[in-house]
Amino acid sequence: MRYDLIVIGAGAAGLSAAVAGALHGTVALVEAEALGGGYVRRDVPAAFWHRVAGPLYGARCLLDGPMRPGDELTFAALAAQRDAAVRAWRVRAERILAEMGVEILYGRGRVLAPGLVGVDGGAGEILLVGENIIVATGTYCRSGCGGGRMVALEEALALRALPCSAVVAGSDAPARTLALVLAVWGIPVHLVAEGEGVAAVRRLLEGAGVRVHAGAVTGICEDEAGVTVRLPDGTCLRADVAVVDVPGVPATAGLGLEELGVAVAPGGTIAVNARMETSVPGVFAAGRAAGAPSTQTAVWEGLVAAYNACGWPLVLRAEAAADMDITPFDAAGFYGIVSVDFGMPS
Repeated sequence: MRYDLIVIGAGAAGLSAAVAGALHGTVALVEAEALGGGYVRRDVPAAFWHRVAGPLYGARCLLDGPMRPGDELTFAALAAQRDAAVRAWRVRAERILAEMGVEILYGRGRVLAPGLVGVDGGAGEILLVGENIIVATGTYCRSGCGGGRMVALEEALALRALPCSAVVAGSDAPARTLALVLAVWGIPVHLVAEGEGVAAVRRLLEGAGVRVHAGAVTGICEDEAGVTVRLPDGTCLRADVAVVDVPGVPATAGLGLEELGVAVAPGGTIAVNARMETSVPGVFAAGRAAGAPSTQTAVWEGLVAAYNACGWPLVLRAEAAADMDITPFDAAGFYGIVSVDFGMPS
Protein backbone atom coordinates (compact mmCIF):
# COMPACT_ATOMS: atom_id res chain seq x y z
CA MET A 1 0.00 0.00 0.00
CA ARG A 2 1.34 3.44 -0.95
CA TYR A 3 0.76 6.73 0.89
CA ASP A 4 2.03 10.27 0.80
CA LEU A 5 2.73 10.12 4.55
CA ILE A 6 3.09 7.33 7.11
CA VAL A 7 2.82 8.30 10.79
CA ILE A 8 3.96 5.83 13.46
CA GLY A 9 2.28 6.54 16.80
CA ALA A 10 -1.15 8.02 17.52
CA GLY A 11 -0.50 10.18 20.56
CA ALA A 12 -0.62 13.97 20.62
CA ALA A 13 2.11 14.45 18.00
CA GLY A 14 1.04 11.54 15.80
CA LEU A 15 -2.61 12.56 15.69
CA SER A 16 -1.65 16.16 14.93
CA ALA A 17 0.66 14.98 12.14
CA ALA A 18 -1.98 12.67 10.65
CA VAL A 19 -4.65 15.37 10.70
CA ALA A 20 -2.35 17.99 9.16
CA GLY A 21 -1.00 15.53 6.60
CA ALA A 22 -4.50 14.55 5.51
CA LEU A 23 -5.04 18.12 4.34
CA HIS A 24 -2.34 17.59 1.72
CA GLY A 25 -2.35 13.91 0.75
CA THR A 26 -2.97 10.30 1.72
CA VAL A 27 -2.01 9.26 5.25
CA ALA A 28 -1.54 5.96 7.08
CA LEU A 29 -1.54 6.13 10.89
CA VAL A 30 0.11 3.16 12.64
CA GLU A 31 -0.68 2.58 16.33
CA ALA A 32 0.48 -0.32 18.51
CA GLU A 33 -2.23 0.00 21.18
CA ALA A 34 -5.08 2.53 21.15
CA LEU A 35 -5.65 5.99 19.69
CA GLY A 36 -4.46 8.84 21.84
CA GLY A 37 -1.37 7.35 23.46
CA GLY A 38 -0.12 9.31 26.46
CA TYR A 39 -2.45 12.17 25.56
CA VAL A 40 -5.48 10.01 26.38
CA ARG A 41 -3.81 8.27 29.32
CA ARG A 42 -2.87 11.57 30.95
CA ASP A 43 -4.33 14.75 29.47
CA VAL A 44 -7.91 13.62 28.82
CA PRO A 45 -8.43 12.16 32.33
CA ALA A 46 -6.71 15.19 33.86
CA ALA A 47 -9.02 17.51 31.92
CA PHE A 48 -12.03 15.52 33.15
CA TRP A 49 -10.95 15.79 36.79
CA HIS A 50 -10.15 19.48 36.31
CA ARG A 51 -13.66 20.06 35.02
CA VAL A 52 -15.32 18.30 37.97
CA ALA A 53 -12.93 19.47 40.71
CA GLY A 54 -14.49 22.94 40.96
CA PRO A 55 -18.11 21.75 41.37
CA LEU A 56 -16.95 19.07 43.83
CA TYR A 57 -15.15 21.65 45.93
CA GLY A 58 -18.22 23.88 45.79
CA ALA A 59 -20.36 20.99 47.03
CA ARG A 60 -17.92 20.39 49.85
CA CYS A 61 -18.17 24.03 50.93
CA LEU A 62 -21.97 23.89 50.86
CA LEU A 63 -21.94 20.69 52.91
CA ASP A 64 -19.33 22.18 55.26
CA GLY A 65 -17.17 19.07 54.96
CA PRO A 66 -15.56 16.65 52.54
CA MET A 67 -17.51 14.41 50.22
CA ARG A 68 -17.84 10.89 51.61
CA PRO A 69 -17.78 7.58 49.72
CA GLY A 70 -21.34 6.91 50.89
CA ASP A 71 -22.70 10.13 49.39
CA GLU A 72 -25.03 9.86 46.41
CA LEU A 73 -22.29 11.17 44.10
CA THR A 74 -19.57 8.55 44.50
CA PHE A 75 -15.97 8.55 43.40
CA ALA A 76 -16.60 5.28 41.56
CA ALA A 77 -19.42 6.90 39.60
CA LEU A 78 -17.16 9.77 38.56
CA ALA A 79 -14.39 7.33 37.66
CA ALA A 80 -16.86 5.53 35.40
CA GLN A 81 -17.72 8.87 33.75
CA ARG A 82 -14.02 9.53 33.26
CA ASP A 83 -13.57 6.16 31.56
CA ALA A 84 -16.61 6.87 29.40
CA ALA A 85 -15.07 10.22 28.39
CA VAL A 86 -11.90 8.41 27.28
CA ARG A 87 -13.89 5.89 25.25
CA ALA A 88 -15.95 8.65 23.67
CA TRP A 89 -12.78 10.53 22.78
CA ARG A 90 -11.42 7.53 20.92
CA VAL A 91 -14.68 6.88 19.08
CA ARG A 92 -14.88 10.50 17.94
CA ALA A 93 -11.21 10.52 17.01
CA GLU A 94 -11.64 7.46 14.80
CA ARG A 95 -14.68 9.03 13.17
CA ILE A 96 -12.89 12.29 12.36
CA LEU A 97 -9.80 10.51 11.05
CA ALA A 98 -12.00 8.35 8.82
CA GLU A 99 -13.83 11.43 7.53
CA MET A 100 -10.47 12.97 6.65
CA GLY A 101 -9.38 9.84 4.80
CA VAL A 102 -6.71 8.74 7.28
CA GLU A 103 -6.25 4.96 7.28
CA ILE A 104 -5.60 3.57 10.77
CA LEU A 105 -3.57 0.37 11.07
CA TYR A 106 -3.20 -1.26 14.48
CA GLY A 107 0.09 -3.04 15.07
CA ARG A 108 3.75 -2.41 15.83
CA GLY A 109 5.46 -0.36 13.18
CA ARG A 110 9.13 -0.53 12.16
CA VAL A 111 11.02 1.67 9.73
CA LEU A 112 12.63 -0.79 7.33
CA ALA A 113 14.05 1.80 4.93
CA PRO A 114 13.34 5.41 3.92
CA GLY A 115 9.77 5.31 2.67
CA LEU A 116 9.13 1.73 3.85
CA VAL A 117 7.36 0.71 7.08
CA GLY A 118 6.53 -2.79 8.29
CA VAL A 119 3.44 -3.23 10.50
CA ASP A 120 2.98 -6.38 12.58
CA GLY A 121 -0.65 -6.62 13.65
CA GLY A 122 -0.38 -10.18 14.90
CA ALA A 123 -1.32 -11.87 11.63
CA GLY A 124 1.98 -11.28 9.88
CA GLU A 125 3.81 -8.17 8.77
CA ILE A 126 2.39 -5.94 6.07
CA LEU A 127 4.45 -3.38 4.18
CA LEU A 128 3.54 0.27 3.72
CA VAL A 129 5.25 2.51 1.17
CA GLY A 130 5.23 6.26 1.74
CA GLU A 131 6.91 9.37 0.43
CA ASN A 132 7.83 10.36 3.99
CA ILE A 133 7.64 8.90 7.49
CA ILE A 134 6.98 10.60 10.83
CA VAL A 135 7.94 8.77 14.02
CA ALA A 136 5.79 9.93 16.95
CA THR A 137 5.81 6.97 19.32
CA GLY A 138 5.83 8.98 22.55
CA THR A 139 7.11 7.59 25.84
CA TYR A 140 6.38 4.79 28.28
CA CYS A 141 6.44 4.75 32.07
CA ARG A 142 9.77 3.91 33.69
CA SER A 143 10.07 0.50 35.32
CA GLY A 144 9.95 0.49 39.12
CA CYS A 145 7.07 2.96 39.32
CA GLY A 146 3.64 1.43 39.60
CA GLY A 147 2.38 -1.94 40.72
CA GLY A 148 2.89 -1.17 44.44
CA ARG A 149 2.48 1.85 46.67
CA MET A 150 4.47 4.02 44.26
CA VAL A 151 2.03 4.98 41.52
CA ALA A 152 2.79 6.85 38.30
CA LEU A 153 0.68 9.96 37.76
CA GLU A 154 -0.90 8.49 34.62
CA GLU A 155 -2.05 5.47 36.64
CA ALA A 156 -3.34 7.63 39.49
CA LEU A 157 -5.48 9.67 37.09
CA ALA A 158 -7.15 6.37 36.16
CA LEU A 159 -7.83 5.21 39.75
CA ARG A 160 -11.18 3.53 40.36
CA ALA A 161 -10.93 3.52 44.17
CA LEU A 162 -9.66 6.05 46.69
CA PRO A 163 -6.45 5.51 48.69
CA CYS A 164 -6.47 6.12 52.43
CA SER A 165 -3.94 8.95 52.06
CA ALA A 166 -1.53 10.17 49.41
CA VAL A 167 1.58 12.18 48.67
CA VAL A 168 1.46 13.63 45.15
CA ALA A 169 4.82 14.71 43.75
CA GLY A 170 4.48 16.92 40.69
CA SER A 171 4.43 20.54 39.63
CA ASP A 172 2.09 20.56 36.65
CA ALA A 173 -1.67 20.93 36.37
CA PRO A 174 -2.57 17.19 36.38
CA ALA A 175 -0.74 16.68 39.69
CA ARG A 176 -2.43 19.69 41.28
CA THR A 177 -5.83 18.60 40.00
CA LEU A 178 -5.40 15.07 41.36
CA ALA A 179 -4.40 16.42 44.78
CA LEU A 180 -7.49 18.65 44.87
CA VAL A 181 -9.87 15.85 43.83
CA LEU A 182 -8.52 13.52 46.52
CA ALA A 183 -8.78 16.24 49.17
CA VAL A 184 -12.39 17.00 48.23
CA TRP A 185 -13.23 13.38 49.07
CA GLY A 186 -11.67 13.76 52.50
CA ILE A 187 -8.40 11.98 51.70
CA PRO A 188 -5.35 13.43 53.53
CA VAL A 189 -3.11 14.73 50.74
CA HIS A 190 0.35 16.26 50.55
CA LEU A 191 1.45 17.92 47.30
CA VAL A 192 5.19 18.29 46.74
CA ALA A 193 5.90 20.82 43.99
CA GLU A 194 8.81 22.81 42.59
CA GLY A 195 9.00 26.13 40.79
CA GLU A 196 8.17 29.77 41.29
CA GLY A 197 4.43 29.18 41.46
CA VAL A 198 4.41 27.06 44.63
CA ALA A 199 3.22 29.94 46.81
CA ALA A 200 0.25 30.55 44.53
CA VAL A 201 -0.54 26.83 44.47
CA ARG A 202 -0.47 26.79 48.27
CA ARG A 203 -2.95 29.66 48.44
CA LEU A 204 -5.27 27.89 46.02
CA LEU A 205 -5.18 24.39 47.47
CA GLU A 206 -4.58 24.57 51.20
CA GLY A 207 -8.08 25.89 51.75
CA ALA A 208 -9.34 22.65 50.23
CA GLY A 209 -7.24 20.58 52.62
CA VAL A 210 -4.12 19.94 50.50
CA ARG A 211 -0.83 20.34 52.38
CA VAL A 212 1.59 21.94 49.91
CA HIS A 213 5.37 21.52 50.26
CA ALA A 214 7.98 23.35 48.18
CA GLY A 215 10.90 21.38 46.83
CA ALA A 216 11.77 18.07 45.26
CA VAL A 217 11.36 14.57 46.63
CA THR A 218 14.76 13.25 47.75
CA GLY A 219 13.70 9.70 48.50
CA ILE A 220 10.79 7.30 48.80
CA CYS A 221 10.76 4.22 51.04
CA GLU A 222 8.01 1.65 50.62
CA ASP A 223 6.89 -0.98 53.13
CA GLU A 224 3.84 -3.14 53.73
CA ALA A 225 2.02 -0.39 55.64
CA GLY A 226 2.64 2.51 53.27
CA VAL A 227 5.30 4.86 51.94
CA THR A 228 7.60 7.47 53.45
CA VAL A 229 8.51 10.42 51.24
CA ARG A 230 11.57 12.47 52.19
CA LEU A 231 11.96 16.18 51.40
CA PRO A 232 15.17 18.27 51.16
CA ASP A 233 14.67 19.82 54.63
CA GLY A 234 14.50 16.39 56.26
CA THR A 235 10.71 16.29 56.50
CA CYS A 236 9.24 12.81 56.11
CA LEU A 237 5.69 12.46 54.82
CA ARG A 238 3.85 9.23 55.55
CA ALA A 239 0.98 8.05 53.33
CA ASP A 240 -0.82 5.06 51.88
CA VAL A 241 0.49 5.75 48.36
CA ALA A 242 2.98 8.05 46.66
CA VAL A 243 1.99 9.43 43.26
CA VAL A 244 5.08 10.33 41.24
CA ASP A 245 5.14 12.32 38.02
CA VAL A 246 8.22 10.70 36.51
CA PRO A 247 9.53 11.54 33.03
CA GLY A 248 8.71 8.86 30.50
CA VAL A 249 11.27 6.91 28.48
CA PRO A 250 11.17 7.58 24.71
CA ALA A 251 9.49 4.59 23.05
CA THR A 252 11.99 4.37 20.22
CA ALA A 253 13.61 0.96 20.76
CA GLY A 254 12.79 -1.69 18.20
CA LEU A 255 11.72 0.76 15.50
CA GLY A 256 14.76 0.11 13.32
CA LEU A 257 15.92 3.72 13.57
CA GLU A 258 19.55 3.21 14.52
CA GLU A 259 19.98 0.47 11.94
CA LEU A 260 18.73 2.98 9.38
CA GLY A 261 21.23 5.60 10.53
CA VAL A 262 18.81 7.87 12.40
CA ALA A 263 20.65 9.73 15.17
CA VAL A 264 19.26 8.67 18.56
CA ALA A 265 20.56 9.96 21.91
CA PRO A 266 21.67 7.44 24.59
CA GLY A 267 18.36 7.91 26.43
CA GLY A 268 16.36 7.07 23.31
CA THR A 269 15.40 10.59 22.20
CA ILE A 270 15.43 11.09 18.42
CA ALA A 271 17.57 14.02 17.27
CA VAL A 272 15.69 16.51 15.07
CA ASN A 273 16.13 20.04 13.75
CA ALA A 274 13.59 22.89 13.83
CA ARG A 275 11.80 21.34 10.83
CA MET A 276 11.52 18.04 12.75
CA GLU A 277 13.84 16.33 10.26
CA THR A 278 16.03 13.49 11.50
CA SER A 279 19.50 12.70 10.19
CA VAL A 280 17.95 10.50 7.46
CA PRO A 281 16.14 12.27 4.58
CA GLY A 282 12.46 11.45 4.42
CA VAL A 283 12.26 10.43 8.09
CA PHE A 284 10.84 12.97 10.54
CA ALA A 285 10.17 12.70 14.28
CA ALA A 286 7.92 14.63 16.64
CA GLY A 287 6.52 14.69 20.16
CA ARG A 288 7.97 13.22 23.30
CA ALA A 289 9.94 10.63 21.30
CA ALA A 290 11.85 13.64 19.94
CA GLY A 291 12.15 15.33 23.33
CA ALA A 292 9.01 17.50 23.42
CA PRO A 293 8.56 18.72 27.01
CA SER A 294 4.77 19.02 26.93
CA THR A 295 1.62 17.97 25.12
CA GLN A 296 1.27 21.43 23.57
CA THR A 297 4.77 21.29 22.13
CA ALA A 298 4.18 17.72 20.91
CA VAL A 299 1.08 18.81 19.00
CA TRP A 300 2.94 21.67 17.34
CA GLU A 301 5.85 19.40 16.47
CA GLY A 302 3.48 16.93 14.80
CA LEU A 303 1.97 19.76 12.79
CA VAL A 304 5.37 21.14 11.74
CA ALA A 305 6.66 17.67 10.83
CA ALA A 306 3.62 16.97 8.65
CA TYR A 307 3.82 20.27 6.79
CA ASN A 308 7.52 19.83 6.08
CA ALA A 309 6.96 16.23 5.00
CA CYS A 310 4.29 17.45 2.59
CA GLY A 311 6.55 20.12 1.10
CA TRP A 312 5.26 23.15 3.03
CA PRO A 313 8.31 24.56 4.88
CA LEU A 314 7.65 25.40 8.52
CA VAL A 315 10.02 25.96 11.44
CA LEU A 316 9.02 25.33 15.06
CA ARG A 317 9.42 28.25 17.46
CA ALA A 318 9.74 26.30 20.70
CA GLU A 319 9.07 29.25 23.00
CA ALA A 320 5.81 30.07 21.22
CA ALA A 321 4.72 26.42 21.09
CA ALA A 322 5.13 26.01 24.84
CA ASP A 323 2.81 28.95 25.53
CA MET A 324 0.01 27.98 23.13
CA ASP A 325 -2.69 25.71 24.56
CA ILE A 326 -3.62 23.31 21.79
CA THR A 327 -4.95 19.77 21.37
CA PRO A 328 -4.23 17.30 18.54
CA PHE A 329 -7.36 18.00 16.54
CA ASP A 330 -6.78 21.75 16.59
CA ALA A 331 -4.19 20.99 13.91
CA ALA A 332 -7.14 20.63 11.55
CA GLY A 333 -8.43 24.12 12.24
CA PHE A 334 -8.09 24.89 8.55
CA TYR A 335 -10.43 21.95 7.96
CA GLY A 336 -13.11 23.39 10.23
CA ILE A 337 -12.63 21.04 13.20
CA VAL A 338 -12.28 22.37 16.74
CA SER A 339 -11.68 20.70 20.11
CA VAL A 340 -14.20 20.95 22.92
CA ASP A 341 -14.99 19.17 26.20
CA PHE A 342 -11.99 17.34 27.71
CA GLY A 343 -9.98 18.03 24.52
CA MET A 344 -12.32 15.79 22.52
CA PRO A 345 -12.92 16.45 18.84
CA SER A 346 -16.42 17.60 18.05
